[in-house]
Amino acid sequence: GYNQAYIVAKIYGLTHGDVLNIFSVDQNLLNNTASESARTIELNNLRTAVENAGYFIETFRYDPIIGPIEQVNNQKIKAGYQYYSDGKLKGILNTDGKMIKAYEYGFFHGQ
Repeated sequence: GYNQAYIVAKIYGLTHGDVLNIFSVDQNLLNNTASESARTIELNNLRTAVENAGYFIETFRYDPIIGPIEQVNNQKIKAGYQYYSDGKLKGILNTDGKMIKAYEYGFFHGQ
């Protein structure tokens, strides 16, 4: 996805070729950086098809400028990533959007 810059799904037990042969995947939607909502719908459709076929899947969403913004594991547990304005990771959010791990940065100025 994201013009082939990032992994958008990990499907356990299948190769990339298997996924393309077995499931109806619109790679244009996954690679289209202009429509996050269309990409999310396509990932959700893929998740449903993969789970119905008995495989495990993890999905990922990104802000191409900053980095990962969401990961959903094979149990549908979501982790969100929040960033400071300078692009540093601020914290990890749980499925309910509550901060479960916060990051603070300090700078040491030598002598």
